[in-house]
Amino acid sequence: MAAYARERFNGAMSMQELVTSISRPWMREMDTARSVTALMELQGLGSALRSIQGFDNALTTALRADFGDWRDRIAFPQVIFENPVARTEFYVERGFNSSLTDFPEEAFQQSLVLVGLDTDSQDSTEWPETLRATDTIEEMAFRRTNKCHNYLQRLERRLRQFIDAAMTAQYGADWPKKRLTPQMLESWETKKSRAESSGVRLTHRPTASQFVSK
Repeated sequence: MAAYARERFNGAMSMQELVTSISRPWMREMDTARSVTALMELQGLGSALRSIQGFDNALTTALRADFGDWRDRIAFPQVIFENPVARTEFYVERGFNSSLTDFPEEAFQQSLVLVGLDTDSQDSTEWPETLRATDTIEEMAFRRTNKCHNYLQRLERRLRQFIDAAMTAQYGADWPKKRLTPQMLESWETKKSRAESSGVRLTHRPTASQFVSK
């Protein structure tokens, strides 16, 4: 990722400037090369996301080197939903470069801002004291998870809207009846009826992504 960014972008913050801009201790004393390399990878990722359109083939290939290859069908073991250590190991097995996040919490947050990966680092949600984690690192992890979940929900909704618009343009407004199996359509109608009986007002027709994800 760092090499990819160096080949394509000019004007990015130099490594020396980036290092001197971090005011918090960030380098792992036992593995300084790993820390420096990870910081360069984050900088390359920030540069790429600011400069390249999504789904660029070369960028996608470079990203897989750090985040793993998730194209094949995946069987998710139950333990990863209950054990954070097992979940991390599962990500690493898929190819995730764990050194990207192996920084002290404050230094990691500051690094994300400096490389352009977190332009909204302040979480405006203030939780009651009784709901906050007792460990600072764990609390920050909760905040990052909530932010990512928010992004994913909005992305999913936009994808559903896109699919609905594309299918409507191709097959007409009643495309679900034409293109979905009777079982899938019946399943959605049942969920729709149950939601409306609970007072939920649905404003969109079913989309293909809903059936795939559900």
